[in-house]
Amino acid sequence: MSIGELVFWYASLFCVFLTLFLVVLRRRKAAGKIVFPQPDWGSILQSLKELQGEFWLKIFITLIIALSAGVIIAIFVLPYGTAWALGALLLALLALAFCLPKMLV
Repeated sequence: MSIGELVFWYASLFCVFLTLFLVVLRRRKAAGKIVFPQPDWGSILQSLKELQGEFWLKIFITLIIALSAGVIIAIFVLPYGTAWALGALLLALLALAFCLPKMLV
């Protein structure tokens, strides 16, 4: 895949996501909801104070696992082709989706 093709695909994905974002914003506005609500900084800061060291340790471990899986896929699986790399990435994302809530509890 050349640089031009890569730029084209990233630009296409950006346009698709931007379109979806705009559709969601228009629907919220049409429903009478606030499009960009102001955050309640007091409750956000209070919730951050309640997070304990064990929670941050679990987040760090999960981050290391996710980064390790990404490096393994990029170095060892990607040379076999794009389809294998996407399959491995999908499998890693599914594993994280199922394991992450259990790790953080």
